Amino acid sequence: MERLTVTASEAGEGGGIYVDGGGLTATDLVVQGCTGTVGGGLWLINTTEVVIDGFDISGNLAAYSCGGICVDTGGPVRLTGGVIRENLAEAIAGLGLRMVDAVLEDVEIADNVGSGCCAGGLAVFYGLVDGARVDIHGNTSEADAGASLYRTTASGLEIHDNEALRFNGGMGVQDEVWLAQVSITGNRSESGAGIGSISTADVHLEDCVVTGNTATLAGGGATVFGTLESISTDWGEAESENVPDDVALYGGGEPYWSPTYSGYAAAADFVCSSTTATCDPPP
Repeated sequence: MERLTVTASEAGEGGGIYVDGGGLTATDLVVQGCTGTVGGGLWLINTTEVVIDGFDISGNLAAYSCGGICVDTGGPVRLTGGVIRENLAEAIAGLGLRMVDAVLEDVEIADNVGSGCCAGGLAVFYGLVDGARVDIHGNTSEADAGASLYRTTASGLEIHDNEALRFNGGMGVQDEVWLAQVSITGNRSESGAGIGSISTADVHLEDCVVTGNTATLAGGGATVFGTLESISTDWGEAESENVPDDVALYGGGEPYWSPTYSGYAAAADFVCSSTTATCDPPP
């Protein structure tokens, strides 16, 4: 498909475009103002391949999940040169990827609203995201405002200035998550303003940036329920560029997040564990 525009369309699944099986290749695709129960903009399942070069997916609404685009189970996904903006859903308002490997280049995921539980911007489940210049900002939700990652490997993401009403302003993580060259800055929430464990999670950061995030309770940089490994990751230069602390560990009692650690700097190497209630080495 080339230069296709879909506006104000309605359907139960995939308000704008629905694909079940086969592939989708599109250039200069516009899907705006569409409505569905799931997949307000695009709902793509069991696909052999998805390639979209140049796109504007904006102002779509899903009553339940996947306001903008969701790709669920299938072959490789490649999205380049486009925006996913101002979409609304109870969960996964912007872009959702499940059981697929994706390449994202020059993609903006911005100002999407998760009106219910989670995932204002990006959600990835059981997959790999190879990103370059992926700008995720201005998204809001109850939790996981910027991104929600479950058993995921991701690189090349810039996650900044997202806000969760409760927890995990930048991203929520679960199970095992590997991040490389991911920037998480200027996000806000009650706890886990940069990175927050949804439940037990093992998080690995390599050559990442986690600075300037603000939590009103604890875990300005990260909350840890499980383990967090930092390898050559920048946590700032001041005593704590994340507010009120860099790392808060799940304590299982009162206070809920305790102990906390502040003062990690650039290129920091350390491992934190909520099981042992330690970060080694400390700041």
